[in-house]
Amino acid sequence: MRTVQSWFRDTAGGLPARFWYLWTGTLINRLGSFVLVFLAIYLTQERGFSASQAGLVIGLWGVGGAVGTTIGGTLADRW
Repeated sequence: MRTVQSWFRDTAGGLPARFWYLWTGTLINRLGSFVLVFLAIYLTQERGFSASQAGLVIGLWGVGGAVGTTIGGTLADRW
């Protein structure tokens, strides 16, 4: 019977190190995005923000992310 470790090595062991760096970075990024749910709870429960104010803060975070991604993509293409 094959072990989980041998199955994993056979399945993904041949992938280059760059793949694993990108995969790990993507995983960390996605886990960081999950924090927004707790940010809304923190702002309303602990800091006394109204639901509208907390929504505005999180919305501004989204706008900043969209603008940052656009600028970063343009700079990456030019560089």
